[in-house]
Amino acid sequence: MTDRAVLVFTKKNLADFESAGGSRAWKLNRKTMADIGFAVFCRNAKREDTSHAGSHRQGFLVAKVAGVVPAPLNENRFMILFDEVADIEMDELWMKDRNPIRYVNLSEIGINPDHLEFRPFEGNSQSDTKKSLPDGITISEAKRGLAISFGVDESSIEIVIRG
Repeated sequence: MTDRAVLVFTKKNLADFESAGGSRAWKLNRKTMADIGFAVFCRNAKREDTSHAGSHRQGFLVAKVAGVVPAPLNENRFMILFDEVADIEMDELWMKDRNPIRYVNLSEIGINPDHLEFRPFEGNSQSDTKKSLPDGITISEAKRGLAISFGVDESSIEIVIRG
Protein backbone atom coordinates (compact mmCIF):
# COMPACT_ATOMS: atom_id res chain seq x y z
CA MET A 1 0.00 0.00 0.00
CA THR A 2 1.20 3.50 -0.80
CA ASP A 3 2.53 5.96 1.81
CA ARG A 4 0.48 8.75 0.15
CA ALA A 5 -2.30 10.25 2.25
CA VAL A 6 -4.89 12.96 2.22
CA LEU A 7 -4.74 15.08 5.39
CA VAL A 8 -8.21 16.41 6.30
CA PHE A 9 -9.18 19.20 8.73
CA THR A 10 -12.71 18.44 9.93
CA LYS A 11 -15.28 19.19 12.60
CA LYS A 12 -16.63 15.63 12.24
CA ASN A 13 -15.66 12.67 14.41
CA LEU A 14 -15.56 8.89 13.93
CA ALA A 15 -19.24 8.49 14.91
CA ASP A 16 -20.18 11.01 12.19
CA PHE A 17 -18.11 9.07 9.62
CA GLU A 18 -19.73 5.79 10.67
CA SER A 19 -23.26 7.14 10.31
CA ALA A 20 -22.44 8.64 6.89
CA GLY A 21 -20.50 5.60 5.61
CA GLY A 22 -17.32 7.66 5.15
CA SER A 23 -16.05 11.23 5.15
CA ARG A 24 -17.95 13.50 2.83
CA ALA A 25 -18.23 16.01 0.96
CA TRP A 26 -14.79 17.20 -0.12
CA LYS A 27 -13.38 18.92 -3.19
CA LEU A 28 -10.71 16.39 -4.14
CA ASN A 29 -8.39 15.93 -7.08
CA ARG A 30 -9.57 12.57 -8.45
CA LYS A 31 -6.29 11.82 -10.25
CA THR A 32 -4.30 12.48 -7.08
CA MET A 33 -6.74 10.38 -5.03
CA ALA A 34 -6.03 7.36 -7.26
CA ASP A 35 -2.59 7.14 -5.56
CA ILE A 36 -3.83 7.77 -2.02
CA GLY A 37 -3.76 4.86 0.43
CA PHE A 38 -4.70 6.66 3.65
CA ALA A 39 -6.79 9.52 5.02
CA VAL A 40 -5.58 11.26 8.18
CA PHE A 41 -8.11 13.37 10.08
CA CYS A 42 -7.36 16.40 12.25
CA ARG A 43 -9.80 18.11 14.62
CA ASN A 44 -11.35 21.46 13.84
CA ALA A 45 -12.44 22.07 17.43
CA LYS A 46 -13.00 25.81 16.94
CA ARG A 47 -16.35 25.34 15.21
CA GLU A 48 -19.44 26.04 17.33
CA ASP A 49 -21.15 22.84 16.25
CA THR A 50 -18.20 20.52 16.77
CA SER A 51 -18.58 17.28 18.70
CA HIS A 52 -14.86 16.66 19.26
CA ALA A 53 -13.30 15.89 22.58
CA GLY A 54 -9.68 16.81 21.99
CA SER A 55 -7.43 19.68 21.12
CA HIS A 56 -7.74 21.87 18.05
CA ARG A 57 -5.54 20.73 15.10
CA GLN A 58 -4.90 17.34 16.76
CA GLY A 59 -4.63 14.29 14.48
CA PHE A 60 -7.20 11.78 15.75
CA LEU A 61 -7.79 9.12 13.08
CA VAL A 62 -6.02 7.31 10.24
CA ALA A 63 -8.17 5.43 7.72
CA LYS A 64 -7.20 3.04 4.94
CA VAL A 65 -8.93 4.46 1.87
CA ALA A 66 -11.28 2.00 0.17
CA GLY A 67 -12.30 4.41 -2.57
CA VAL A 68 -13.69 7.79 -3.48
CA VAL A 69 -17.23 8.26 -4.78
CA PRO A 70 -19.43 11.26 -5.54
CA ALA A 71 -20.93 12.66 -2.34
CA PRO A 72 -24.56 11.56 -2.03
CA LEU A 73 -25.90 15.10 -1.54
CA ASN A 74 -23.42 17.11 -3.63
CA GLU A 75 -22.34 15.90 -7.08
CA ASN A 76 -19.43 18.38 -7.20
CA ARG A 77 -17.79 16.91 -4.09
CA PHE A 78 -16.51 13.49 -3.11
CA MET A 79 -16.89 11.05 -0.24
CA ILE A 80 -13.86 9.13 1.04
CA LEU A 81 -14.70 5.50 1.85
CA PHE A 82 -12.73 3.51 4.45
CA ASP A 83 -11.73 -0.14 4.87
CA GLU A 84 -10.15 0.12 8.32
CA VAL A 85 -9.42 2.86 10.86
CA ALA A 86 -6.91 3.45 13.66
CA ASP A 87 -7.02 6.03 16.45
CA ILE A 88 -4.07 8.40 16.87
CA GLU A 89 -3.31 11.35 19.13
CA MET A 90 -0.89 13.74 17.46
CA ASP A 91 -1.03 17.31 18.72
CA GLU A 92 -0.60 20.18 16.25
CA LEU A 93 -0.71 17.86 13.23
CA TRP A 94 -2.77 20.32 11.17
CA MET A 95 -0.46 22.96 9.71
CA LYS A 96 -2.95 25.87 9.62
CA ASP A 97 -3.46 25.63 5.85
CA ARG A 98 -6.38 27.56 4.39
CA ASN A 99 -7.61 24.59 2.39
CA PRO A 100 -9.02 21.75 4.59
CA ILE A 101 -7.40 19.12 2.33
CA ARG A 102 -3.68 18.52 1.90
CA TYR A 103 -1.88 15.68 0.11
CA VAL A 104 1.14 14.31 2.03
CA ASN A 105 3.31 11.26 2.60
CA LEU A 106 2.67 9.58 5.96
CA SER A 107 6.41 9.56 6.65
CA GLU A 108 6.62 13.35 6.33
CA ILE A 109 4.00 13.84 9.07
CA GLY A 110 5.51 11.21 11.36
CA ILE A 111 3.04 8.35 10.90
CA ASN A 112 4.12 4.75 10.35
CA PRO A 113 1.03 2.66 9.47
CA ASP A 114 2.84 -0.53 10.52
CA HIS A 115 2.75 0.76 14.12
CA LEU A 116 -1.01 1.45 14.16
CA GLU A 117 -3.76 -0.89 15.35
CA PHE A 118 -6.30 -0.89 12.54
CA ARG A 119 -9.82 -2.24 13.03
CA PRO A 120 -12.70 -2.65 10.57
CA PHE A 121 -14.62 0.54 9.82
CA GLU A 122 -18.10 0.19 11.33
CA GLY A 123 -19.71 2.38 8.66
CA ASN A 124 -19.34 -0.33 6.00
CA SER A 125 -22.59 -2.17 6.76
CA GLN A 126 -25.12 -2.68 3.99
CA SER A 127 -27.72 -0.65 5.90
CA ASP A 128 -25.41 2.38 5.85
CA THR A 129 -25.03 2.05 2.09
CA LYS A 130 -28.77 1.92 1.68
CA LYS A 131 -29.14 5.06 3.84
CA SER A 132 -26.69 6.91 1.58
CA LEU A 133 -28.48 5.82 -1.60
CA PRO A 134 -32.15 5.52 -0.68
CA ASP A 135 -33.46 5.55 -4.28
CA GLY A 136 -30.53 3.78 -5.96
CA ILE A 137 -28.28 5.68 -8.35
CA THR A 138 -28.61 7.06 -11.85
CA ILE A 139 -26.49 6.01 -14.82
CA SER A 140 -24.63 9.34 -14.67
CA GLU A 141 -23.87 8.85 -10.96
CA ALA A 142 -22.58 5.34 -11.66
CA LYS A 143 -20.41 6.61 -14.54
CA ARG A 144 -19.03 9.42 -12.36
CA GLY A 145 -18.18 7.00 -9.54
CA LEU A 146 -16.58 4.45 -11.87
CA ALA A 147 -14.57 7.16 -13.62
CA ILE A 148 -13.17 8.29 -10.26
CA SER A 149 -12.39 4.74 -9.16
CA PHE A 150 -10.56 3.90 -12.38
CA GLY A 151 -9.03 7.34 -13.04
CA VAL A 152 -10.62 7.76 -16.49
CA ASP A 153 -13.01 10.23 -18.13
CA GLU A 154 -16.72 9.60 -17.65
CA SER A 155 -17.00 9.47 -21.46
CA SER A 156 -14.84 6.29 -21.35
CA ILE A 157 -17.43 4.45 -19.26
CA GLU A 158 -20.17 2.44 -20.99
CA ILE A 159 -22.92 0.81 -18.96
CA VAL A 160 -25.16 -1.91 -20.38
CA ILE A 161 -28.30 -2.98 -18.55
CA ARG A 162 -29.88 -6.31 -19.46
CA GLY A 163 -33.19 -7.18 -17.96
